[in-house]
Amino acid sequence: MPDCRPLRLAAAAWALSLVGLLGGCAEPAAKPVAVRAIGEKEFAQVLQQHRGKVVLVDFWATWCAPCVAMFPHTVALHRQHADHGLAVISVSMDEPADEQKVLAFLQSQGAAFDNFISRYGTGSESFEAFGIDDGTVPHVQLYDHQGKLHKRFGGSFTAGDVDKAVQELLER
Repeated sequence: MPDCRPLRLAAAAWALSLVGLLGGCAEPAAKPVAVRAIGEKEFAQVLQQHRGKVVLVDFWATWCAPCVAMFPHTVALHRQHADHGLAVISVSMDEPADEQKVLAFLQSQGAAFDNFISRYGTGSESFEAFGIDDGTVPHVQLYDHQGKLHKRFGGSFTAGDVDKAVQELLER
């Protein structure tokens, strides 16, 4: 019986090269994760830049356990729907001095979309500036294609609630 090991090894090497595991097939570079300070005027400009798309804004903080738990869902929504007209923006309600901590979290999550940190920090001024009436995070705002606020999610909501609203707007 012939020795088939060399043939099996060659087939395995060929298969691996097809999926880029032997080099030569580099993955496209993802958008670098960055964070910038933002206030209400800049926020309005960012929303305007995304006009024509459905825009999901996730207001969160590193000190907020429910925010940290929900954030991977925001990243997943971006990955799932970015090519279908969804723009995702995150706004951290941490103190501006904690920018490196925020950036490290965003990088660990692969948050390759527009990320900001409120220039007003954790106080009530941040919540007022961004129209978070209940003063709590996590808080999600969803804007339609015309840039009009469609829905707010604050207090008690689920990832499924957000998914349903995003899907409804994308289908319009």
